[in-house]
Amino acid sequence: MNFGVAHTPDSLTALLLEKCKANENDCWVWQGAKDAAGYGFVFFRGKKYRIHRIAAWLYKRVPLRHSTIRVRHRNDLCDRACCNPDHLVKTTLELQARLANKLANEIRWAQ
Repeated sequence: MNFGVAHTPDSLTALLLEKCKANENDCWVWQGAKDAAGYGFVFFRGKKYRIHRIAAWLYKRVPLRHSTIRVRHRNDLCDRACCNPDHLVKTTLELQARLANKLANEIRWAQ
């Protein structure tokens, strides 16, 4: 973790390409710092961002900070440290909560 680096969008793109390694599911797995939940992260403009949010901002023009827009992995096969833009989808907080509830119900019924 280097808090002294003043990243630009171009340097973040280069960092993504340098610090990611493709796996068997075509995930670009972040090889840098990870949080306790397993998500990769970097510091940009004085704030900590999960690396998949940075990838969505760089490649899909999803806002970095937004009160209702979220970025999630397309499916459960993705590694949490994945930052492959093709594996990321823009969603809302409300939709993400509904999907989580639906998944929890499916798991309960499967048991």
